[in-house]
Amino acid sequence: MPKTILLLAVVALFTAALLATPVADELHRLNNLETRWQGPPILVGFPEYEKGSDDDEAGDEWNDEWNDEGDDEGDDDDEADDEGSDEGDDCPPYPAPVPKTGQTIPHGFLGAGDDGLYQYGVAVDPRFTDNGDGTVVDNLTGLIWLKNAWCFGSDLWHGALHRADDLADGTCGLTDGSTAGDWRLPNIRELSSLVDYGHSWPALPPEHPFTNVQLWPYWSSTTFDVSARSKLYVNLRHGTIGYADQDGFLRVWPVRGGQ
Repeated sequence: MPKTILLLAVVALFTAALLATPVADELHRLNNLETRWQGPPILVGFPEYEKGSDDDEAGDEWNDEWNDEGDDEGDDDDEADDEGSDEGDDCPPYPAPVPKTGQTIPHGFLGAGDDGLYQYGVAVDPRFTDNGDGTVVDNLTGLIWLKNAWCFGSDLWHGALHRADDLADGTCGLTDGSTAGDWRLPNIRELSSLVDYGHSWPALPPEHPFTNVQLWPYWSSTTFDVSARSKLYVNLRHGTIGYADQDGFLRVWPVRGGQ
């Protein structure tokens, strides 16, 4: 009987020791690897040491150094954040904010956020102003467009460049005092800035004052990087961007102004 009691006591002490002392892997599982400054990382594989030994002092030293380093770096991060906040107060707004696309109807599955739901971007009202001299100013971009979007018909790309450059007061209904060289063929960003992706036939804001808008591609002055002969265009039927060979016949819509 005494042997049995002694055996049970030994087993109890051994079990208590196991329960009270987590092994390295258990501590490692408690460590939050996404939170840097809550404490030193748990390193698996280090040799065990006894309390009060030189190893223990070395371990305490390491912990203190880690925590001090964390505090110092944390202070630096805080100062950097403060500096960033101060600089942000003096920063001017972005020079080219992105305009709204014109979509207002959500199409995301089961309420998933899409363009029609969020409608991010900038907008102005009214979008366009008819100057009464054959020109229309876009109040969002500051660009001035020829009101008649079908004055020149269709032309080759090089011909479109020259036609736009030669445009002046007295032609295409213009009474704005402009001279040859004031107008140009728009680049792809300028041309596509007119597109309203919430509308088709044409893909322009419904309140636009332009006349004779064609539901076909319009040349831009931008070359497609893949081939020097390929030029980008905007199809105003649906607002799509594509490219065509420079010897194709597309529509011409001059612009002036801008930066």
